[in-house]
Amino acid sequence: MDLHVGYFTGQRKEILSQGGIRCTSCAVFGHRYIASARLTFFSLLVIPISAFFIARIVKNLKSQARSAQESYGNMISYLDEALSGVKIIKAFNAVSFIKNRFHNENERYANIGVRWLSGSK
Repeated sequence: MDLHVGYFTGQRKEILSQGGIRCTSCAVFGHRYIASARLTFFSLLVIPISAFFIARIVKNLKSQARSAQESYGNMISYLDEALSGVKIIKAFNAVSFIKNRFHNENERYANIGVRWLSGSK
């Protein structure tokens, strides 16, 4: 009784929506079973297995996308440093160092892209 009135209204809506989802799920399953029992059991077998493989693929792609984004960010950072500090880079004769650093990061980014397209880790 210590909770505000909005809490109970929200709880009621949540309970009703969960009940509606359960009812709809049962109705869809029943309709599928009536239409074709074999197809229903086949889909109940195939959908979880395919969901497992899709989840693994998505996890792999997510990690590769994170690596690619990090590498791309490094390249942009290196480029920004080089363009904003041209006088300093030339004064300390560090042009080859900056070029090599950018080239190495560019190679890393390209390798991530190739691995992503080939589907390997």
